Amino acid sequence: AGSGEVLVRGLSLLSSAASLATAALAAWLARVVAPERPALALVAFASVACLPVHYFMSLMPGNEMTEALLTAATLTAFVAVERREPARLRGAFAVGVLAGLAL
Repeated sequence: AGSGEVLVRGLSLLSSAASLATAALAAWLARVVAPERPALALVAFASVACLPVHYFMSLMPGNEMTEALLTAATLTAFVAVERREPARLRGAFAVGVLAGLAL
């Protein structure tokens, strides 16, 4: 096992972790938006985790899963910031940074 093979396997593992984190963020977002429907979080997680693009692309090294994770993180951060009563500039800045990274 050369170092190139280890690198490819490590990047594939990172891609898989980003796919799982994206599904977890979808579940959290569903839980926050509809707290009276806890099963919706499971549906959101399963819907994102079972998307064909997530299933196939999470096994390959690439930037697609990282992009999906950053976009999901931007959306969840935006919702989290908007739910706070006193609006904070720091939260808006974090959303802006995440949105910039997602580009």
